[in-house]
Amino acid sequence: MIKSHFENCPYSCNDKGKILDVQTGHMIDCPYCSKKKKELLAEGVAVEEETDNKVPLHTLLGINSKYLTQNFVFNTLIPEGEKMFLEEDSINYLEEETTDLYHLLTIGELPTKSYCFGISIKGQVDRLAYPLLATAYLRGLSVCRFITCSEFLRVQLKADESIKDFYEADVVIMLIGEGSTKGEISCAKGLMQTRALKGKATIFISTWTIEACSLLLGYRNSEDTLFLASPVFVKYRNSKKSSNYINQLTGVDNSMYNPKTDMGGQGFSLKDL
Repeated sequence: MIKSHFENCPYSCNDKGKILDVQTGHMIDCPYCSKKKKELLAEGVAVEEETDNKVPLHTLLGINSKYLTQNFVFNTLIPEGEKMFLEEDSINYLEEETTDLYHLLTIGELPTKSYCFGISIKGQVDRLAYPLLATAYLRGLSVCRFITCSEFLRVQLKADESIKDFYEADVVIMLIGEGSTKGEISCAKGLMQTRALKGKATIFISTWTIEACSLLLGYRNSEDTLFLASPVFVKYRNSKKSSNYINQLTGVDNSMYNPKTDMGGQGFSLKDL
């Protein structure tokens, strides 16, 4: 994980780079360590917690692009050419939820529920993952690298030492990539459940369909939970009617779906994964 506290700090902040504001009684960013992290971020490097070595930031965050910054700009997330095929209400909902999460991280707060953001098949995954991770890091939250659920399964099977970061970090973001198997998605869900037992949320990003991701999703209109990911997916204008099950995930009134008359609807079974 990435280091947030530096030994020569004159304020003796904690390991998350926070100090106590005696006037408000709240923990705030350490002026020294916060400035140090911003300087390192501008250089494209960070200090690794275990070794104290400077490492390229893209290695620690798992995203390599010189054009990315910690500033989140929603309009760059989905290409303009793709938006014409999407329902405007679903785009607005995605913008609202991603922006709220970003603002929460900018004040050093953690989400109280897990998420799965479906950003369309043409969505720019790194334009969402990098600002969230970089912002969380600057605010003193511990983060680990961004990987796919397929890669996480391999890390787990190899019993790699880095796997502890995925369970212990404050902020974990994982990609549910197209073509992921049921076993890989189940592995990602298991990580989310383990983190939930520790009171930590897990954030997923996907360019796949909500049907394919449904194994780890909760219901849109249900109570917030860390154990299942709240679905925030864009919807295509020409999409067919969904199954009863998927309607429940997205909060659609199931009375709109009649399995006797809507036989052309898009049915779904876990066997399809």
